[in-house]
This record gives sequence, C-alpha cells and structure tokens, in this order.
Amino acid sequence: MIRIEPLALHPQHVTALVQMLHTEWGGLKNWSDPDKLRASLEIRMTAVKAPMTLIALEGDRLVGSASLKVNELPEHPDRLFWIGDVIIAPDQRGRGIGTAMMRAIVRHAATLGISDLYLYTPDQEHYYRKLGWNTVGRSDANGEDNVVMHYGC
Repeated sequence: MIRIEPLALHPQHVTALVQMLHTEWGGLKNWSDPDKLRASLEIRMTAVKAPMTLIALEGDRLVGSASLKVNELPEHPDRLFWIGDVIIAPDQRGRGIGTAMMRAIVRHAATLGISDLYLYTPDQEHYYRKLGWNTVGRSDANGEDNVVMHYGC
C-alpha cells in the first residue's frame, strides 16, 4: 500500500531522497551537489505553503517524491508555481506511483489556493499530456531542451 504524505512528516527520509535525486539527475546542475539538494529539500519541509515536497512511502520505504516549487525558471517570472523533482525509485516504476504522486501534488496545490501550475521536461511530454497538462513553450533549463507545460487546477 502506497501512502503519499508531506516530507515534513518524515524528515528521516531526506537523506534517501537526496541520494535518489542525485543518482537520477546528478549530471545536471540543479542536482549535482548533494549539499545543495539537502538545503533545497529542507526549505520544502512544510505542508501548509509552497514550496513543499510530498513523498510516496511503501511501509517505511521511500519510493518517490514530487515537489511544489516557486519561481523554478527565472526566465518565466510570470509563472510562479512549478512541479518538480518528480521521481520514482527505479524498481517501483510502472506501478502507477508517479501518476498518484502527480495527482496528489496537484490536489495539494489546489488546497493552497494555487490554480496554475507549470513543469518542464526533456522527455516526458506524452506522459504529462495524459494527465491533463498542456505544452505552452520550450526552455533550455539545466542545459537540456525541455517543453514547458501548464495545468490549470
């Protein structure tokens, strides 16, 4: 059984989440420094405002995360709230956990009064389209060619 809860309720999983994010994307600037990753996660240790992080747990095992970020891409100052750090443990992919995480983070944003969300992705545009996201542009974030997508809550 998968539970999705705020990281703030499970600070013991910060180290594992830093490792998961760094292992997956450590070759990219925003995820290359574990200390900076830890600091950014510590800023998101809340459930009552943005920025914040949700994690997926199976028992006490961390199996995924998704974050609600603020001002993720400086070249888009008009786009305030972003979903990022969406990751599922490699051995848990294909079980629907990512979809559950995305639905949970969108619902959580709505409870905070956030009605417009954005994300960027180099390779998952089709997946996010299936979840109701629309492509609204492109960005060269982190040295990758990404699509920028929007979701209206």
